Amino acid sequence: MDPMCMEAALSLSSSVVVSSTLHSQIGLSTVIGLNSSSRVVPLASGGMCSLVGGSFLPQPEGGVSMIVPDSVTGLIQSSTPMVQGGKSFAGLFKSSPVETLPVPSVPSKKGGYVYVRVDPIAYQARLELCRNALIGRVVLSSGERPWKLVDLKVRLSKHWMLNSDWRLISLGRGYYQILLKSPTDKTHVWGLGSVHLKPGILRLQPWVPDFNPSLQKSTNAQVWVRLFDLSWEYWHPKLFLT
Repeated sequence: MDPMCMEAALSLSSSVVVSSTLHSQIGLSTVIGLNSSSRVVPLASGGMCSLVGGSFLPQPEGGVSMIVPDSVTGLIQSSTPMVQGGKSFAGLFKSSPVETLPVPSVPSKKGGYVYVRVDPIAYQARLELCRNALIGRVVLSSGERPWKLVDLKVRLSKHWMLNSDWRLISLGRGYYQILLKSPTDKTHVWGLGSVHLKPGILRLQPWVPDFNPSLQKSTNAQVWVRLFDLSWEYWHPKLFLT
């Protein structure tokens, strides 16, 4: 076996970069019988091996080509950048647009708190999304398993039957932010009131800025009340709640 091709094989197996001084010989046209997945490995000693898929193949000129699977990945560098589609790889990267990130604000301390400046334009955009928002809380009884977000949205979609898209965002501690598209959708959902989910009940409240689930206090509790010997004419919600 040609020692130059053996050098190329060892370089690929150990992920060593092979450099070249023969720029004019780089190209698939110099090798006969190679397919489109061929790779040409020029060697520092002046020789050249072409890589195609798993064994060594002799060339008419007396050289040897090595077949390598397409899954093999490696870095092959030469003193002249390799060209693809008329552009060098360096040129392809230079032509890609670079996204400019905003400059982060410098935190400051006031009264024991850390303050960070908020971009007013981005904040106003988020407030605009919350214009038709509501806050919902799922109240579960002891031992009931909490709802998954996907299952909860499917259940509410069947109950509300909205024609436009809406979002359900988990805020933690059983609270959810409901982003609706229009004031009409907000009025419709608010008018339907609490939703009996089985298990649990979804209770609604207006959305307010800086809503923090950790600071909320429960004002409702789900309880069972049994009234003995109550005549049927008193079985009315307004009579029970007065």
